[in-house]
Amino acid sequence: MITTLCRATGTGNRTRLMGFFGHFISHGFCSSAERPVIVHNTDALRVDAHLWNVGVTALQREWASLPIEEKNWIRKRLEAIEILQQRLHQLFLNGNGVAHCRRCAGECCARGKYHVTLVNLLFFVTRDRTPPSPDFSSTCPMLAPEGCRLAPGERPFNCVTFVCDPVEETMGPAACTTFYATERTLRRLYDEFEQRYAGAGMRGFLLAQARVGDDSPLRRLDIHPAAAGI
Repeated sequence: MITTLCRATGTGNRTRLMGFFGHFISHGFCSSAERPVIVHNTDALRVDAHLWNVGVTALQREWASLPIEEKNWIRKRLEAIEILQQRLHQLFLNGNGVAHCRRCAGECCARGKYHVTLVNLLFFVTRDRTPPSPDFSSTCPMLAPEGCRLAPGERPFNCVTFVCDPVEETMGPAACTTFYATERTLRRLYDEFEQRYAGAGMRGFLLAQARVGDDSPLRRLDIHPAAAGI
């Protein structure tokens, strides 16, 4: 289930979050009495942490062994993704997004467990940085008390492409047109990763890692593994 702001998924409105998860919508933040109760399953938290740690370690190992041509392919697209996401974030800021988010305490971050994808982790691995430690007991593992642990250019696609009605209305028609055109370009880049690598996909790194198991997250889907040097 995706829980949204009262007006974020109203009649005629679009919700990009639904497109990737197929969940039903609950307008859970209309009043404090309706807010979802988060029940933590200790075993599930351990499984999530294990999948994350194993997956990140495998990604770091596989990155080190990639041919330079493959590394360049990844770096080029990450640079393009970062630029596009920074543009989207600037449009969000121009729409007074920070103030709007402050009013609802960022409730759209309340279901972010599966938002982080291979692409987002590659920003860290390719730059020899350690990804932020996820907190799987939080509504979103990348959400800290002070806000998102990820810079706008490195955030998941779902996070940087979702804006609620109040932000849209403040942005205005021209900015909204630019926003959605940029989103379409960004989506194509994420799609390239999904079509190329076994561990990619818009449904999230944890689900992809559970699917690939001991397989390489960077195994090429479009050619034989031996040809990719993996």
